[in-house]
Amino acid sequence: MSKKIITVSGKGKISVVPDVTRITINLNSLHDDYSEAYEQVTANATALTQIMRELQLPTTLPKTACLDIDKHKEPVYDNNGNRLRYRYEGFDLDHRVTIEIGIDSQLLCSILRLIGTHLRHAEIEIGHTVSDVRPHETRMVAEAVADARRKAEAMVAACGARLGEVVEINYGVQRIEIYSRFAAMSDPKGMACCDASSLDINPEEEDFEDMVTVRWKIINPERD
Repeated sequence: MSKKIITVSGKGKISVVPDVTRITINLNSLHDDYSEAYEQVTANATALTQIMRELQLPTTLPKTACLDIDKHKEPVYDNNGNRLRYRYEGFDLDHRVTIEIGIDSQLLCSILRLIGTHLRHAEIEIGHTVSDVRPHETRMVAEAVADARRKAEAMVAACGARLGEVVEINYGVQRIEIYSRFAAMSDPKGMACCDASSLDINPEEEDFEDMVTVRWKIINPERD
């Protein structure tokens, strides 16, 4: 006689304290032609390298997250405000760079000051994340499976049976995104004059949860 099956879902919940400050630098600009836009990319990279050298940081620390040069389009309307077409004038440069450092308000302030000095067209977003999300994902999934097993064991024990071998585990792989924004700046004067005390923000815990469904065989001592 085939063994009966029990299917139970378990929940894993974790709390994570970010250990990384991520600086996202948006360096968007409008140019008359493509070559001028590309020259600006080089100028941006040169300025970032100079900033890293002044702070004695690795010049490879800034990472390009986006680099796109596209035709700039302006809508053309008729006298009634209806859009007729687009007129293409110049080129838009979408250049986004990220810098990740430890939770260090003094270093963060130093970086912002130099960005405000060397890259006056920059717009900045500052947030917290983690250096490696994988251990947290593994712990969360393990807790979900353990939770499912506890529930299943309680149910089959109440029926006078016990759990057998695992038949199947279903988990919709979901990568958790650990990121919390806490500041944004677009004024170069504000960046150049920032104070470390105003950026001394301790990241708060972030809560995450996920589900795992497990199927076990049920062993009935009186019948098996």
